[in-house]
Amino acid sequence: MLFHSIVYNPVLALLVLTRLASATPQQKQAALQDHHPLQETPGPPNSIFQPKSWKPISKPAHLLLFPDSTQKPAVNAHRPSCNTTSTPPKALSLEPETCLSGTYYLWYNLLIDEYPTCKDGSQAVMMYYPRTRCMGDPSFKAARPQEDQDEGKKMCLSRFPSRFWSMVFRCGRGIDEEGAEQYLDAVPPED
Repeated sequence: MLFHSIVYNPVLALLVLTRLASATPQQKQAALQDHHPLQETPGPPNSIFQPKSWKPISKPAHLLLFPDSTQKPAVNAHRPSCNTTSTPPKALSLEPETCLSGTYYLWYNLLIDEYPTCKDGSQAVMMYYPRTRCMGDPSFKAARPQEDQDEGKKMCLSRFPSRFWSMVFRCGRGIDEEGAEQYLDAVPPED
């Protein structure tokens, strides 16, 4: 079967020969007996063959927390950006399907510095809830537009009046599901 595949697929032949050149004698023998270390497995886009050990990897979101706001912001109040204080932000990594909850007004004080990637390489969808623990109906849903990713744009969360809030980046779970796999409390730096 391996011989037949190599004869009719020059890419496979090159791949097998490359792997055999750096293989141990036991690995070479196993490959010739059709117990080779290559198999057709799901992989990243545009790939046909991956080593058996290939596993997709998710990437966490990188967030910056700025000092909290315990007073409800005025309706027409506006700040130019998240970074309006001299206090350094607190960096936070947030894995997909982890719910981040806060008990302060989310108003120009949380910056999504880098969006997460799901295990399958797809884009996570951010869900924002006006209560803690990612429960109830989300009041905001957003997938990071591809053009924003390409330009390296960041998102400053600024328009949410609830003092109790939570957010999660969903991957593959239904958008109507509540809760999360893990929970984390947002603890911003003190001003």
